[in-house]
Amino acid sequence: MNILSIQSHVAYGHVGNAAATFPLQRMGVEVWPIHTVQFSNHTGYGSWKGRVFDAGIIGEVMAGIAARDVLAECDGVLSGYVGSAETGAAILDAVATVKRANPAVKYCCDPVIGDVGRGIFVREGIPEFMRNKAVAAADIVTPNQFELDYLGGRESRTLRGARDAVKAVHELGPRAILVTSLHTDETPSDCIDMLASDETGCFLVRTPKLPLTVNGAGDAVAAMFFAHYLRHGNIGKALSRAASSIFGILAITAETGAQEIQLIAAQEEIVAPSRVFEADELGPMDAPSIVHDEEVQAAADVPPVSHAPEPAVPTAVPSVFHIDRLALSFVPKPWRYASDHRAEIDAWFEALRREKASLWNGRVLLMHQHAVERGTLRGEYLETDYASFAAWRHWGCPPAAVRDCFSAAVIETLDGGFLLGVMGPHTFNAGRIYFPCGTPDPDDIVGNEVDLDASVRRELKEETGLDAAVFKAEPGWTMVVDGPQIAQLKVLHAKENAAALRKRILAHLAREKKPELSDIRIVFGPGDFDPAMPRFVTAFLASRFAAKALKPARA
Repeated sequence: MNILSIQSHVAYGHVGNAAATFPLQRMGVEVWPIHTVQFSNHTGYGSWKGRVFDAGIIGEVMAGIAARDVLAECDGVLSGYVGSAETGAAILDAVATVKRANPAVKYCCDPVIGDVGRGIFVREGIPEFMRNKAVAAADIVTPNQFELDYLGGRESRTLRGARDAVKAVHELGPRAILVTSLHTDETPSDCIDMLASDETGCFLVRTPKLPLTVNGAGDAVAAMFFAHYLRHGNIGKALSRAASSIFGILAITAETGAQEIQLIAAQEEIVAPSRVFEADELGPMDAPSIVHDEEVQAAADVPPVSHAPEPAVPTAVPSVFHIDRLALSFVPKPWRYASDHRAEIDAWFEALRREKASLWNGRVLLMHQHAVERGTLRGEYLETDYASFAAWRHWGCPPAAVRDCFSAAVIETLDGGFLLGVMGPHTFNAGRIYFPCGTPDPDDIVGNEVDLDASVRRELKEETGLDAAVFKAEPGWTMVVDGPQIAQLKVLHAKENAAALRKRILAHLAREKKPELSDIRIVFGPGDFDPAMPRFVTAFLASRFAAKALKPARA
């Protein structure tokens, strides 16, 4: 097993990579460490020497590793303390680079933000970066109790509260969560808990509280848990082994009275803990998912239809994830929202057609069941009429037990730009600026499967005249979740620069009698964002631009 570990490093003592590398190696893991800082000792001593490396060093070292043609052999990426947003962006870029080489690789983020009794101790902007970007990109996170409360937006005073917070953090993206240094109302005063959760369940380990405070224990336990989880795929077993090992290490450290965690002296505890603490399953709870639970309501419970001229804007920040594959099927069932509001929908659509006579009430597919399991989005679609779908969206997407899950083609040009189309004046979304995309329809059903890959290729061809086969597609999908909308983005790398490709698309549009698009926009950075771009578009672009150097915005 090979793990790329991007963390701080000290010459004396054990924090960051100095705490993570040796336990992993002792477990038989090959570690590829990249140091973000090189200090003489950890900062808890009050004085230290050394320097913080420029974020660019991460990309430089990554380029060297890539030159060895070994990234496909990497099984996991581990990160810890982030000193700046630039360093964080470089780490996420490294994660993306490894995932392109090996889509099965897992990213474990220790979201260092603060601690109970100390509050937030990282730089301004880092907590937001962790919540909105790093945690959202991670497969596994290892927060302490303070960080759990911050990320989950709620207090974990009770075990039930902790589980609710864990569920909220699952909603941000991670499939697996380890909570360290957990002390709830149910935890005895002489004990400390660790909690772990994934789609198989929620598990707790309780160990005696030891009379010591040392730095680096969190870094070490995160690394060991990550390795055990990768190796065995069993979260209860990973929790038990990591908790038992860190307890044994800390017990020996307490016996010696040392200021630094005694990883070398206690190394046998890493592979053969002298005391084993079994993980207890906490009982059934809603299976965690990286998307929100379905909002299934009886017809009488559906809120009154709002006739606001624009859809309601979700308050949460859209979440951006990598998905390895899609497993989508057509499982027809009636959509109760459409039948319950039939008269209102028909009246609204008829009024709309008087303004836009070319609108056609065809058939579309909406997702009514979904879950994310081990990097795969599994979902089931129903079929409904376009008028019902359009009305539901126009009225603010009230709870209706469906999701608008569609695919879009993201063209990244040779010079780092992204191409978006401006919807034509005759379309329902006139003036809006999108990637080539469309709601799936019955033509995308192959047997009993819903093929979003075919859908995105068709939309790209119809809207731009471009053939997806001429591009180099990134493995997997980028999924952007924004309330009831789930965008599956297929990133396609072009061999042409943005201006040349735009010219070619415009020539195609000029040949069309009634093109869907009226113009093509090029986006090189956040300065090119436009209010007409939907949130899923800007959320995706922001995540990409955060991980690379930006070009100047369009003049």
